[in-house]
Amino acid sequence: MFAVLLDILADHPQGIKEWDLSEELRKRRLVPFAGVEINDDWQLFGLHFTLFHLLYQLQDRLQETGRGLEIHCLKIRLLKEGPQPHTLTQPDPLRDYYLDLNQLKKTGRAEVTAMLEEFWWSFGRHLAKEEAWEVLGLAPGAPEEAIKSRFRFLAQSLHPDKGGSEAEFIRLNEAKRALVG
Repeated sequence: MFAVLLDILADHPQGIKEWDLSEELRKRRLVPFAGVEINDDWQLFGLHFTLFHLLYQLQDRLQETGRGLEIHCLKIRLLKEGPQPHTLTQPDPLRDYYLDLNQLKKTGRAEVTAMLEEFWWSFGRHLAKEEAWEVLGLAPGAPEEAIKSRFRFLAQSLHPDKGGSEAEFIRLNEAKRALVG
């Protein structure tokens, strides 16, 4: 798996987004990425966690050879030089989280839903219902299933990992939350 990751990253010297890297792994039908239902938040979380787990392991391997790996959801790229020695001793709770597979094992659907809700709630501003209908491009009073379906459709193009704007994606999530919670 590390060899495949290195090949993909080498093909993207300027970096690659997490979503694009995940899609490349899914296209190659590599376990555990093959067959993940991307419309299922829990499965998507598992894919995300597994990818970051592997990336942090790869980062450790690269550091042993004096190279590095930048890891961020919007940019993952190989570095010609690893981190400076003094940064290796600094605590990195995010790294520790992803390297601990127990974190993935103990995170169920309810926890993923709660994390997502907390994330979007933290952005604060809530859209008025009238504005929410407009953002989704639906007539007021559309049924909940139509709202959810339209949200999923728009999210596919507006998600930052798929080339969309973070602000537009946040607004889309706020619109859905204003109408269906």
